[in-house]
Parts: sequence; C-alpha cells; structure tokens
Amino acid sequence: MDEMRQKAIRHYEELAIRQPEYAPTRMAELAPGVVAVEDESGECDALFDMGRWQFTDTELWEVVRSCRVGKFPAGTDLIREGVEDDGIYVLAAGLLKVTQRGKLLNAVSPGECVGEMVYARRGSAPRSATVTAYEMSWVLGLRVQDIESFSDSCRARFSEAFLSVMADRLSMLGGRLVSLMQEQKVG
Repeated sequence: MDEMRQKAIRHYEELAIRQPEYAPTRMAELAPGVVAVEDESGECDALFDMGRWQFTDTELWEVVRSCRVGKFPAGTDLIREGVEDDGIYVLAAGLLKVTQRGKLLNAVSPGECVGEMVYARRGSAPRSATVTAYEMSWVLGLRVQDIESFSDSCRARFSEAFLSVMADRLSMLGGRLVSLMQEQKVG
C-alpha cells in the first residue's frame, strides 16, 4: 500500500507541475484511467479503474477535481427510495445493493454507477430505489450541476455511459419480466 501511495504522490506532483488546474487534493492517477483514492489521513484506501468510462486524461482530471470521495460502512444508504436528491455515484471499491420496496433488484460492482436517472431528468427527483453499501464501499459522488459544468466532450462521455447503463438495466429488467411471465404462465 505504501508503494502505491508513493507512486500516487509522485504522479500527483508531476501532474501539478504540468496541469495545476487539474490537480486533485484527495485522488491521484496511477496509470491511465487508474485512480488512487486517499482518506483524510493520507492513506491510500482504494483503487478505481475509470478506464471503462474512456475519459481522456484532461476529462479524467475534470471529474477528479469535482467529485467528492465518500466511504460508506456496510448497511449505510447512499440513496433512499422516495427521497429527492441529485447525487450520482460511481463505485470505486466495495459492493452496493439496490432494493425497491425491500426487494433486491441488483448488485453494483466497482466501476459501475447508480443515480444516473437524475442526470437524464437534469435535476433532483424522488428516487425509485434504495442503494445501500453491502460492505465497506468507496464512492465518487457527483451532482447534476457538476456534470453540467464539464467540457462538452466530458459531458458527452457521461451521457454515453449513462445511456449504456440505462440500456443494460432495461435489458436486464426485460429478461426478468419475461422469466416472471413464464413462471406465471402469462402470454
């Protein structure tokens, strides 16, 4: 862990010289798309591969500069069903569970996001599900206004990623609906 932290600090120092406007305070890029998350004491507690989001280096630092890092113990809700807010979260490390009316809908793995529907609506709205940390989890939190402040190319990457996530979830729900209908011998 100490070697990783030292590498993160060296990279941060190099980046601060090259691009001071993108230098993060609590995160550092270790390799293209791989970010180290540090806690308040400076300990490097989580690694997060943002490669699947396909950000350029400049876009990645736009995101890093604006996001808030959160550490959630097991059993802590990030999002509550029926409660209005505008948080969007990307899981850095850990595991989240998504429930609706107490029923398990999905498990969320590192690199995946939750809360993206508020971006589609462009503002806060009552949540349709509860998202809870299943184990100690690190998340990167953003609000709609944070994403709206990004460059056009960075916003486009978020839009593409969120559309892909929503399409995957619709497909998954469609499959579940077909299975349920077959079990009930409907149609």
